[in-house]
Amino acid sequence: MMGDLLALELRKAFHNKWFAMALSVGCFLASVAAWGCFQQFEKSSPWLIDMSKYYYPPSSVSAYGYWMVADASQPAGDLYFLLLPLLAAIPFSWSLLSERRSGYAAHLAARVGKTRYLVAKHAAAFIAGGTAAAVPLILNFVLCICFAPLLVPTVQAITMFGVYEDALWSIFFYNLPLLYCGLRTALVFLFAGLWASAVMALSGMVKSRIALLLLPYLFLVLLRMLEQSILYTLFELREALTPFFYLRTVPIGSQYTSAWVIALEFAVMGAFALAVLLVRRREDFL
Repeated sequence: MMGDLLALELRKAFHNKWFAMALSVGCFLASVAAWGCFQQFEKSSPWLIDMSKYYYPPSSVSAYGYWMVADASQPAGDLYFLLLPLLAAIPFSWSLLSERRSGYAAHLAARVGKTRYLVAKHAAAFIAGGTAAAVPLILNFVLCICFAPLLVPTVQAITMFGVYEDALWSIFFYNLPLLYCGLRTALVFLFAGLWASAVMALSGMVKSRIALLLLPYLFLVLLRMLEQSILYTLFELREALTPFFYLRTVPIGSQYTSAWVIALEFAVMGAFALAVLLVRRREDFL
């Protein structure tokens, strides 16, 4: 029963125009970022080809460095990570609010039970949000390896990559870069899924679909402004607090990615979604 219900919710999540729109925007930005990196690579290819006759190609032209998670030179990549929370919430986080207003939620919950219905709903939002965020990263990486060599980055090129020892999982970047890409993609997937589920949990408090999607996003924007203007300037906070930057490899300014900050924020999002689910399953919210 639970498997069938989850399959039903996943079909609704992956076969709607909002998921297609979010995925299309993400893939478009990923493609534009890859094209920008290709143009950079093309400019350097003449001397690279000439030098490769005598020397091994430098790892600074590796596809791992051009990947949009590690590359900070492309405006399209910056825009992708700026819009990432929206791209995660748009596919399916609004569906519980929509189904409650239409009466469909009451009908389905009466048949399968409120707990099962809510669990399937949040699980589908988690998977849809994570997929919409992770697929563009995979597409961008595939495009990068189509024009740049897949060389293992070396520590000697650390100033080119900007991945210093205090960067999250930097040891994997210079030793097992493919594993590093997998871990970073999984991190983005997990954030996007938890964010989508947390936004869905707010649907009992917000009555407008637009407000449901925008208000949590604006909270992140305000947190970033607070981080830059007060916490960093006055209190010298060095840890990045928002996903706009801690989901990327290259640190911004003097800030760095803290595993503890990420773990705490992920735990808060997950706990919030779970707490709301446990409370709502006992209420006649439908």
